[in-house]
Amino acid sequence: MVKSKNEEVMAHDPLMEIDQSAKPGSDPEYEGNEKQSVISQTANVGVAMENRVNLGENLTIQEVSEILASFRTAADISSAITLEASGLSRVDGAGVQLLCAIFKEAKNQHMDITWNGESDALNSAADQMGVTGDLRLSLNG
Repeated sequence: MVKSKNEEVMAHDPLMEIDQSAKPGSDPEYEGNEKQSVISQTANVGVAMENRVNLGENLTIQEVSEILASFRTAADISSAITLEASGLSRVDGAGVQLLCAIFKEAKNQHMDITWNGESDALNSAADQMGVTGDLRLSLNG
């Protein structure tokens, strides 16, 4: 399937159906899971605060609701968010869909999303799904 430049990535946001009141880690399957998304505020010289959302090691269906919650918390704080991707080693279709939804929401809310770090797993998954440009990823290599 070839996607034209003007074609929208997704016609609807599949993540809208996720219960926003669900708390990450409340599922017994995740009990004892040490990995958590991290939101940190760091001073940005001459500008307001910059927020970072750490995508962790895995961006799969198991982490989608937690990452979405972290993104929304960061979005409540600032309109400039950095996604930390350098630790990503595994990304599935749900993870890529989440990122597409994040970029779509950011565009609609006039937010600035930037990447920190490279991830071969993310680049590969986005390339396979044809959304590299939509996620503003560079395929180095």
